[in-house]
Amino acid sequence: MNCEQVRARLSEFYDGELPADKTAEISEHVNSCDVCTAELRSFGQIGGLFREERELAISAGNWAKIVVRLDERNRPFRRWSFPRSMYRWLPLIVTSLLSPWRLAIGQHRQHRMTRSIVWSQLTFIRL
Repeated sequence: MNCEQVRARLSEFYDGELPADKTAEISEHVNSCDVCTAELRSFGQIGGLFREERELAISAGNWAKIVVRLDERNRPFRRWSFPRSMYRWLPLIVTSLLSPWRLAIGQHRQHRMTRSIVWSQLTFIRL
């Protein structure tokens, strides 16, 4: 086997997931190749980091801060965070947003009415 083939299966080799024949081939290559041996050693170092049991020491003051932050996160979520003072401005905002639309509709209606009046006068004249 060459280094590329071994590297592709090195994780499985380290975890013991390969059949006996493949394990023997990779073991033979790793014993003769310094690069693959170093890479296999890095698997062992990474695995060792995860196996170490570490206990974090948290002081009482820090623990109290953590509890306060967790309580803040557990508060009910306010869907609308709209300041109460803005409610008095809401009608003005809505009116100012709808005014151009209302003017456009009014002009359109007036134009339609003018056309219908002119049309009715023209048909009246023809009769």
